[in-house]
Amino acid sequence: MALTTVATGQHDTAGVFPFSEDVEVLMRPRSGKGSLLRLARALSTLPAGGATNFERSFRRVAAMGNRRGLCVVISDFCDPGGLSAI
Repeated sequence: MALTTVATGQHDTAGVFPFSEDVEVLMRPRSGKGSLLRLARALSTLPAGGATNFERSFRRVAAMGNRRGLCVVISDFCDPGGLSAI
C-alpha cells in the first residue's frame, strides 16, 4: 500500500499481479487516488499459499505488454526450481 500511495501521488500507475504456479491479473495498472481503495480491496482478497513458479510467472507478466517500468515483487521466494532459471 505504501508503494502504491507514493506511485499514484506521482501520477504513476500501480497494479496487482499475484502469482504462484501461474499469474493472475487482480488489478490492471491504474493511476489516481481512486486506485488506492481498489488496490486495498484487491490485496485483502489474496489467499496465502501455493507453490511458486517464478520462471513461468515472470514470462507471463512480460508477455502482457505492459509499459516499461518498475516491478516490485513481494514473495517468500520459495520456488522449488530456485531463481537460477530467471
